[in-house]
This record gives sequence, structure tokens and C-alpha cells, in this order.
Amino acid sequence: MPSLPAHALGLQEGYSQEQWGPWRSFGLLVQQAVSELGWQEQAATLIKLFKECGGTHEGYLSKDEFVAILQRYPCCNAAYHSVFFELFDRNQDGFLSESDFLGGMLAVSPLTPHKLENPSGQLRMQFIFLY
Repeated sequence: MPSLPAHALGLQEGYSQEQWGPWRSFGLLVQQAVSELGWQEQAATLIKLFKECGGTHEGYLSKDEFVAILQRYPCCNAAYHSVFFELFDRNQDGFLSESDFLGGMLAVSPLTPHKLENPSGQLRMQFIFLY
């Protein structure tokens, strides 16, 4: 079976499927998981909310802004707000990008099935194992 080109897997040119196996980039998995789950409307709503609530650093959410969203739209126990922020902040810079926010919300949603062969399951694994 021929391997896919690097860009189709979210890899930089020069990398190959033989090297990385089934791994796909975070950004590609977010896009594929949204499509897989039919989350286009939810994704659009979350992106709109992200843009409305971010203000400290344009294009990003601070921890306080993220917590304010979770307080405004309760979805989990307040004890998890900081935990989720730290988990979603993939580069640990103190801010969430739109992709961090959308991917994180999708990954922790109880409506997301835990099927490792699907993009949504692989996205969850990237959060669990931070790879």
C-alpha cells in the first residue's frame, strides 16, 4: 500500500508515514474529528465564543477568560477549570489558541466516543499522553 504524502498527515515535508505510523498532527485531527462527529455547528459556536471572550491577547484566551467561559456556560465542576486550562494549553505559554480551545473542548466532551481508530479518539490520546 503506498504511503500518503506528508502534508496529508499533517507532517512537514521530508517526514514519512513509515517513520510516524498512524500519527497525525493535532490540527489535522481537530479538523477530521469535527467532520467525523458532525460537529460543524458546535465548532462554529465555540469559535464564535472564543473570539467574543478573548481580549487580553488577540487571537488567544487567557486562563481568566477561559474560566469565565466555563462559569458562564457550566459544563463541569469548577475544580476542573484550571486543570482543563493546563491540559488545553499545549505549549504551556499561558494562553489558548483557537485550535487548543476547540480541540480541548472536543476531546473532553462526554459526547465524543473513545474509539482509538477514529480521529476523535486519537485526538483524545494526544491530550492524555501529550504527544
